[in-house]
Amino acid sequence: MAPTVFMDPEHRPTEKEILGALGSRASLWARLTAYLDEAYAIEPTYVPPSRNYGWDVKYRTGGKTLVSLTPDDARFTALVVLGEKEAEAARELDLGAHVREVFEEARQLRDGRWLFVDVESDRDVEDIQTLLAVKRRPRSR
Repeated sequence: MAPTVFMDPEHRPTEKEILGALGSRASLWARLTAYLDEAYAIEPTYVPPSRNYGWDVKYRTGGKTLVSLTPDDARFTALVVLGEKEAEAARELDLGAHVREVFEEARQLRDGRWLFVDVESDRDVEDIQTLLAVKRRPRSR
């Protein structure tokens, strides 16, 4: 993956800058982050860029990362890491074709199955929400 638009370690991107860079996918970002706020009440942590990747927006709960979002130019990626038991549960889920393909192509490693989902549609957002519920149950409304 080529370096992203958010590579300046001295400037943490604002929500407005992120949404501006995402273009047509801004609504998907807004929907997913609003869900995380409502369902998990987690304050995101912004992680400065590395040499190859831009700023990450991590949502951590219970000492573990629930999901990591990486904004880029006209796109963003959601990273969901599933442990072995979580992956077994996810295997039974009704996932859309895109997320199902990402799931099937990801190998189960010792530290989990790393799902890098290039979020492209409302269905992808729904599938990510479903996967997150396997990792940690959303709080009651």
